[in-house]
Amino acid sequence: MLITNANIPSLRLTQILPVNSTAVQDDLVIHNITCDSRKVGSGSLFFALRGTSFNGAEFIAKAIEAGASAIVCDEDVDVADSSTTVPILKTKNPRQWYSLAAKHFYQKTPDKLVAITGTNGKTSITHFCRQLWRTAGFDAASMGTVGIYHNDKPYHSKSGPSLTTPDPVDFYRTLRELADLGVTHAAFEASSHGLDQHRFCGEGIKAAGFTNLTRDHLDYHKTMDAYFQAKALLFSEYLDHGSIAVLNQASDTFTPLQSICQRRKHHVISYGTPASDIYIHHSSPSHQGFDLTLSVFGSVYETSLPLVGSFQIENVLCSLGLVLGLNDVDMSIIPSISKLISVPGRMQLVGSSSQLGGVFVDYAHTPDALEKALLALKPHTKGSIYVVFGCGGDRDPGKRPLMGETAKRLADHVIITDDNPRTENPQSIRQDILTAVPQAQNIADRKEAIRYAISCLKPGDTLLIAGKGHENYQIIGTTSYHFDDVEIASGLLSI
Repeated sequence: MLITNANIPSLRLTQILPVNSTAVQDDLVIHNITCDSRKVGSGSLFFALRGTSFNGAEFIAKAIEAGASAIVCDEDVDVADSSTTVPILKTKNPRQWYSLAAKHFYQKTPDKLVAITGTNGKTSITHFCRQLWRTAGFDAASMGTVGIYHNDKPYHSKSGPSLTTPDPVDFYRTLRELADLGVTHAAFEASSHGLDQHRFCGEGIKAAGFTNLTRDHLDYHKTMDAYFQAKALLFSEYLDHGSIAVLNQASDTFTPLQSICQRRKHHVISYGTPASDIYIHHSSPSHQGFDLTLSVFGSVYETSLPLVGSFQIENVLCSLGLVLGLNDVDMSIIPSISKLISVPGRMQLVGSSSQLGGVFVDYAHTPDALEKALLALKPHTKGSIYVVFGCGGDRDPGKRPLMGETAKRLADHVIITDDNPRTENPQSIRQDILTAVPQAQNIADRKEAIRYAISCLKPGDTLLIAGKGHENYQIIGTTSYHFDDVEIASGLLSI
């Protein structure tokens, strides 16, 4: 099916890609861009990308037959039909060209585009940036794992559901939609996969933030160094030369990232330690948050944060650096921290009562994230901490015992259950976790595990349901079933 947008003008190929006009017809017009041969129609620019389970080069003939005006592929691709008059453009990095073409085709993006990377915290920071911009009076958006938000409401793009970093065409089409709606400021999550696969190009990114680096996605990157190098691409390649880089000085990644930023002439704003530009002088837990004393570029401010978890304080510091670094918001924005709202599924308080403890749902699905979530609840817990979690199938198995060890060390009661087992044996996944925490309860059915944990709660206890957060599905085998931790827990608490 050919997908077009009446608001997007057709462009000449030479306006979209850095090709010599002598290599193609000057008047060769492109009506749409795709890497899916099923979406090719007359006037399409088809990118024959090589994936993990397919090779787009195998569909070049089909794309030409469907009416493609030009093809982009790897340099080593041998096009069988040498008689075709359709231009075949070869490049060392067709994925990079794909993003560049999408950016130029959709033309328009919000004026202030901000990217956030790191293992944990990306989603919260994008949402906090959007909320702070809104307080300052800007039309703002955030894009990432939990979807797209325009100002204070979810936004349903014509491109469909959002991912951490979507396909370039979907990404830039959505940015065009938002810009047409009047959005001037937007923050998005830049995943390691998205960076490594060039799912967006660097043009137009005015500021970037880095949170931390802990074990995740090693099934894809294989080593922690490769994982870091993928993240670092945001600052070494994608971020506009001489832009704003907001870096966590408490992270081991700070020094190598700072060196990259110095070479690229980025202005570094540091956060997280007393030597940083933005840091915490003092924090004390309140009923469901913190009272804070902040140092921001040498000035001291007192405010509150209505969110649980010291890691949320770090996320707020990064958000402040990004928002203030663009120089269109002043220090008067700082008191609005007291009105920030948590992201769905990120240390989300589902409910509490005098008869039962508090029940929280969080997306923590790495050892570090689980540790931070459990530590976050300790200052707010008078009794015992319960945790319910599992690990995803067809994903990094090495983190399973690490998460078990973390739960054993920081929670008083551990219940192991299924997450998204996918095509793996669920019992084997749970057993991998149980090797580190053999005394844990082993309850396969996730709803039953949550029910059991809630039934154990006493006044002053806290329950953390970890791993799935905002997700409203559970993948068993190759089938996705409706399942929402917040919905399940809320229903059980109301009984």
